[in-house]
Amino acid sequence: MTISSVKIDKTELEKDCSHQWQHLWREDCQAVLICVNCKQEKEIDDPAFLKQMESDLLNIRQQYWDLAQKSKKARAKDLMSGVKDKDEQLAWVRQKLDSLSEVSKKNQTVSVEVVDSSDELELLDPQEAQDLLHLERQVERGLYQSWKALAEIRERRLYRSKYKTFEQYCQDRFGYTRAAASYKIAASAVVDNLLTNGLQKSEMDLMPTSERQVRPMVGLSPSQQAEVWQEAVETAGGKIPSGRIVKDIVQRIREKNPVPNPFKEGEVCSILVKENPDLRGLGGCWAIVVEVREFGCQVQTFKGEVSVRIENLKPMHYSEQERKEMQSICERILRLRASGISEESIRGFLGLLGKIKRPFLTPKEEALLSHLEEICGVNQEAKDALLILLRLKN
Repeated sequence: MTISSVKIDKTELEKDCSHQWQHLWREDCQAVLICVNCKQEKEIDDPAFLKQMESDLLNIRQQYWDLAQKSKKARAKDLMSGVKDKDEQLAWVRQKLDSLSEVSKKNQTVSVEVVDSSDELELLDPQEAQDLLHLERQVERGLYQSWKALAEIRERRLYRSKYKTFEQYCQDRFGYTRAAASYKIAASAVVDNLLTNGLQKSEMDLMPTSERQVRPMVGLSPSQQAEVWQEAVETAGGKIPSGRIVKDIVQRIREKNPVPNPFKEGEVCSILVKENPDLRGLGGCWAIVVEVREFGCQVQTFKGEVSVRIENLKPMHYSEQERKEMQSICERILRLRASGISEESIRGFLGLLGKIKRPFLTPKEEALLSHLEEICGVNQEAKDALLILLRLKN
């Protein structure tokens, strides 16, 4: 009797199989569904299944955490390693849920960076981990609740298990810059003020739907914010007003109730860009006041003169002698820039000097600046101009 070998077609086996699926975690902390019978694999694309996975992982993570608190050092270390593994798996599940949700299709999908080990990072306790999950869901939905959730994450530092800074967390998790996140958090405070400052019921139904609608009111008193919003709703014909309408009304109120200009000529200030597009590239630069106006100042920066409003200036509190030193540094930089320097590296160096937070140059900075003045011939030009001025006076 001859026994012949039979080749089993895997495709046929999969076709005839009554699949029994279970999820399997790979070494890269990503999960797939695998049939226990035919070993066929497929992607997990069921949100309900993923949410159940998320819930199970949170429960297991908590068990590891609780045991680690009661165990001796060596055992606790192994258990905390398990906690980190569950954190990585949770990160994958949440990212997968994001990619499947309708909200994430309208927003930029950003992968969450998981840091394997760092002595400077802290693990969240189980309640904090659950709170973070809930708050991140709120942020993804947008509008007021998302702004409030973002503020709470920052306040409680719930990002600390994977990120050293709130700025890095916002950029990686939601694609927000530091400025964008700050605007959203400030907007939540404005809406809180509107909700607690006696708005009529009809106005409560017309609350802001965009951060841009409330951004101009940041910095006003709570009563002024309520006044601005009421007037903006009326101006918009009983509808939710645009950011432009709100901004115009805020401008009118500031002009009606001007704040005395606290600056004086010769004072050295730091420029705050805030929401003024004309000041982009000048954030953090020092500036010397050359003219005081009703609502702002004309200032001299390392790039030249620019008009700046009061709220975009921060005093640096330098002494009279220190102000003279800054004036001298400013004039030297301006002469060099006017000499026609085109090299990016040299202009970059002058730009760095335009942002120093002290009223003097270090010895190396002074040596570099003097050398540039020498090779560009600006020192001789300054001396010649001074001689001409002295002759004219005589």
